[in-house]
Amino acid sequence: MLNPSPIRQDFADAAEAAALQALSFLLIEKAYFSAFQAETGCVPEDLAALVRDKSFLASVLDFLLADEGRAAEFSAQQSYLPGELARLRQGLPGGDLPHWT
Repeated sequence: MLNPSPIRQDFADAAEAAALQALSFLLIEKAYFSAFQAETGCVPEDLAALVRDKSFLASVLDFLLADEGRAAEFSAQQSYLPGELARLRQGLPGGDLPHWT
């Protein structure tokens, strides 16, 4: 099996870091976290295990990206450029799938 290229691995690491930042943002913004819980069914007690799951991290970014206002608010707080969050989403599982909306 081939090892991922260093550039691809750096991109995946950046995507994971963004998702962890996004999760922190959701935890601070209680209304957003409540909506995330309702959508995903996750509970705070499971977060310690879930943060190691790349598919879960992908769901965090998917949740933010599903609402332009949430994505813009988070991106502004983290100084991400427009579109950067969507690009980073590609570094997590399912990110290579076409976005039809």
